[in-house]
Amino acid sequence: MAENFTSKSDFTSSFNIDKKYCFRVSLIYFASVLFANFMAQLIPVCVELPVAHTEDMLKWKFFLDSNEILVNLITIAVFLVPSIICLSYSFSILFAKDDLVVAKKVVNLPIRFSLWGFAGWILFFLVEVLFCVYAKEKFDINLTYILFSSAIFVVLEAIFSFVVSYFVTETVNRSAVLPRLFPEGKVSVGAGTYTAKKSIYEYGSSKDMTSYKWYFTENVPGMFIKYDHALGNKRYSRGELKSFKNNYKTKFDSF
Repeated sequence: MAENFTSKSDFTSSFNIDKKYCFRVSLIYFASVLFANFMAQLIPVCVELPVAHTEDMLKWKFFLDSNEILVNLITIAVFLVPSIICLSYSFSILFAKDDLVVAKKVVNLPIRFSLWGFAGWILFFLVEVLFCVYAKEKFDINLTYILFSSAIFVVLEAIFSFVVSYFVTETVNRSAVLPRLFPEGKVSVGAGTYTAKKSIYEYGSSKDMTSYKWYFTENVPGMFIKYDHALGNKRYSRGELKSFKNNYKTKFDSF
């Protein structure tokens, strides 16, 4: 795969983003959000509030148990909403026609997915409030303790899922994904430090990956300042521009 990034002005004309790679990244981020939400559901198991055994709470648990199938279906439907939004966002990356749009979407993946996961918990709490209102009419339950404990758990679960999912996805995005999509950066060689463009070519399996990296800048003659050739985890060869001179003439003035 080759990647080139020149400048913001000619981004779309010379920079080709691998949309399939970005799509796969978005699915991995989506899986990370699902895992964070799954882990968040363990909080009520590990934390028990003092009000957990009140009479109203027991009535509430009886109501949930007696309507278990309906409650489970509605809960699944509630969390399907942010899941569908995340998947729609992923497919919008795959089918986007503008590379600049794809790049912006990938940059915003961690915060968008994490916020949508957070919103799923808020929506879950709102649905639970509706259940509470219905249960109050049917069993004459005092909702104060129930809503209080539910709000605490939802806040803890929402914050936990957001922090975990955002930390993981943002770390991966900054350390691996964005450098691959936006390879232009500062490169230091013997001749100095330059803002260079990077081209990458890779092939082979993950264990025996052969990669070539070339660095170019318009600020030196020939534009070529550095290259790296690696086989697997071992560097095979490397070269860089040590120095250059202005107005230099060859021995026989041929150029």
